[in-house]
Amino acid sequence: MMQRPQTPRSKQYRSTLAAAWLSLIALGGLSLGACEGRVAVHGNPIDADELARLAPGKQSKADVVGLLGSPSSTPPFDDNTWYYMSDRESTLAFFAPKTVERQVVVLLFDDQAVLGSVRLVGLESGREVEIVSRETPSFGQSPTVIQQMLGNLGKFNKEEGPKR
Repeated sequence: MMQRPQTPRSKQYRSTLAAAWLSLIALGGLSLGACEGRVAVHGNPIDADELARLAPGKQSKADVVGLLGSPSSTPPFDDNTWYYMSDRESTLAFFAPKTVERQVVVLLFDDQAVLGSVRLVGLESGREVEIVSRETPSFGQSPTVIQQMLGNLGKFNKEEGPKR
């Protein structure tokens, strides 16, 4: 006895199609659930023990460098302010990274290069900066890639022969 071909209207076809869709959805859910987040640490986080060993009024810049290492940043016109910055970002699958923790330690030194004060700034003190999408206008021509390539032909010096 020959089996009748399945048509879109048959109950068996609909139940097979439903099972296939459920399997696909379950597989997709398991795949996303298996994604492990990546954590990236930028900078060198300073432990609370290291912060507790800082003694304002007693330690020099050399002492602080020996304890914490070189600062992450210093202002260009102020050698008496040091910043130690670090942050942790978590990324899950293809989503954008999210900053989980940020630590900025600000050290202020007096004119004799002695540590004056220590301030700790965290993620909660930060704020979002709105990016401006405008571009600075530039005057002159905007040559295409082909114009740039053809414009460079003949502008190079010819090779000189061997020196004697």
